[in-house]
Amino acid sequence: MTHVTELKRLATDNAAFDALIAKLRADRSINQSAMRKIAVAFLGWEMARSKPRTALLQMIKDRQMLDQHQEARGQVIDRLGCW
Repeated sequence: MTHVTELKRLATDNAAFDALIAKLRADRSINQSAMRKIAVAFLGWEMARSKPRTALLQMIKDRQMLDQHQEARGQVIDRLGCW
């Protein structure tokens, strides 16, 4: 699963990650079943089999965005030295 490896590698670079998501969205050779496997491997949990490709891509993008927000928040807390 080279797509999953690339998604994980680019997860900290928002622009590159968004470009990869756009590339995956445009790649019609990846069917719903394959996209579901990519999403399960990236997200780490199972989801309904009936999710369309666009919803799966949005879930991947949302997870990356959440991870980035949490990382940024952790860095701010570390700088403040509240703990």
